[in-house]
Parts: sequence; structure tokens; C-alpha cells
Amino acid sequence: MKTVAFLDLLGFGHVALTDTVGAIELISDYQLIINNKVTDATIHPSILTTAEEICADSFETLLPYSDSIFITSIDQNKFVKQVSHLLSHSFLINAYQYSHPDNPSNPLETEITEIGMSATSKIKTNRYPVLFRGGVSFGEVANLTINSIVKNKITPVTNLTGSALVEAVYLEKSGKGPRIFCNKKFVDQLDQNTKDQFIGLVKTDDLFEIYWTNSVFFDKNDCQTNLREFDKHFIPAVNLWKALNHLEYGIQYYEFIKLAIKGTLQYYRFRNCEPLAIEYIKEKLQLVGLETKWDDITK
Repeated sequence: MKTVAFLDLLGFGHVALTDTVGAIELISDYQLIINNKVTDATIHPSILTTAEEICADSFETLLPYSDSIFITSIDQNKFVKQVSHLLSHSFLINAYQYSHPDNPSNPLETEITEIGMSATSKIKTNRYPVLFRGGVSFGEVANLTINSIVKNKITPVTNLTGSALVEAVYLEKSGKGPRIFCNKKFVDQLDQNTKDQFIGLVKTDDLFEIYWTNSVFFDKNDCQTNLREFDKHFIPAVNLWKALNHLEYGIQYYEFIKLAIKGTLQYYRFRNCEPLAIEYIKEKLQLVGLETKWDDITK
């Protein structure tokens, strides 16, 4: 019996149809984060105990397929922390651009310098946010080795099968936005501390989600200091939504805003500081002109 997660890269199909380089960069960005987590733990093994949440040692298997990732784990509580940091770090790799966009009407657009043989020039390009929607279940899953063909040669690869994998794939379809949905079978494996900090109820006793944005908070910090971390996800999410809400996929960024706020409120409720978080978030909503959205965002 294991945890199985299915993560799907949001917007990849649209990007791949219109911007092949951008699609490659999307995959390269999250691959860089995964590589860094494993490499850092190899070079500095002490972080496996001093900062285990930023590592990836709870991932027994991590299998990328095109725009999707499958992960298995036998340590459910550590998995929640580590997958939350993976998701957060993957988004934050480009988040400064969205927080301080070159072009506020299109935060995806950035200008880079191209150095040629005789001159340099500036060209405009898009950098897309690395955001996943996913599902997580707990149950039967088996690893198996199957054959693929790479460069005309048989190459063995790892594959997965089992009921928990199928459930995780179906759970991913439970809503919009960069949210990680999970079922009661998985949540029942978690300790109370993990539930309090990271698990939100979506549907009574049936459907839950992981508030992965809460990974920016440090338990050793006081509540006031920790609140500054809220902006890391909130500001870029707002800028993306304001610029792109007229498009079909704009709803993804509104759901991202809701995720950051609802997760923060739950974390501060757990820390017995919820009134402080409510005051701070309402001030932020007013600053960005979204104060009328409070009831909708928090329902």
C-alpha cells in the first residue's frame, strides 16, 4: 500500500501548440527543481534531517511522462511537505517576473538579451508559470519494468499500475486551478499536524486538497513575520489573473488566488493567529482592487 500522486502541468497543451520553445522551458524548469533537490541532498546529506521538507527522499518513484508526473511514496506525512515544496519551488522559479512584470498587460512577456557575433539585441519571449493540478490516493500500486523503443533500440523503463494510480488520475479532474485533490483514504494516513497545516476540505468527508502554498511558512517564525511569505504566491497570482482573466484559462489563476488565501487562513487558524491573517489578507485584497471578492474567495 502506497501513496500515488498524479500531477498534470497546467496549460502545457496550449503552450505546446503555439510555442515549442516555451513548452520545452516549462518542462526544463520543473526538471531543474527536481535535480537540485536530489543533488543538494547528495552533496549536503545533513539537510535530510535539518531541512527534510525541501528534499525529495520520500519520493520512492518519480516518473515524468510528457506534461505529467507520477510519484509514489511510503511516507505520507513527509510526502505532503516535500510535494508542497516541489510545487511551490517550481512556480517560484519564474515568480519574480510575474510580480514585477516588464509588461503588466502580459506578465508572461519578458525581454532577454541575445548576444551575436557582431552585436547584441533584445528580443521578447514568454516565460510560462510552472503550475500543476493533480490527484493523490492511497492503496495498491505496483512498479513494473516494460520495454520502450528509443533510437530504434529496446530500452527498459519503469511503469506503474494499480487501483490507487487510477484513483489519483480521476481525482485530478475534481476542479480548476493549480490544486492537488486527494481522497479520504489518503488523508486517513496523515498525522494531525500534517492535516492541520496542509489539508483542506473540499467536499464533506469525501474530497480534500493539499494547500501546497503553505510550504512558504516556517513554523519557527512568529505569525507576523510569516505573513510576508504570503505575498510570494499571492502577488504573481493576482497579476496573472488580472492580465489573463478574459481568456478561457484565466480561471486557473483566480483559483490560484483562492488557494493561497484559503491555505493561509487554515495555517493561521492552526497557529491561533487567524484574525491577524484575515486583517493582512483583506488589506492586500484592497490594495489590488479585489476587496469585493472576499466572500467568494473564502467560501
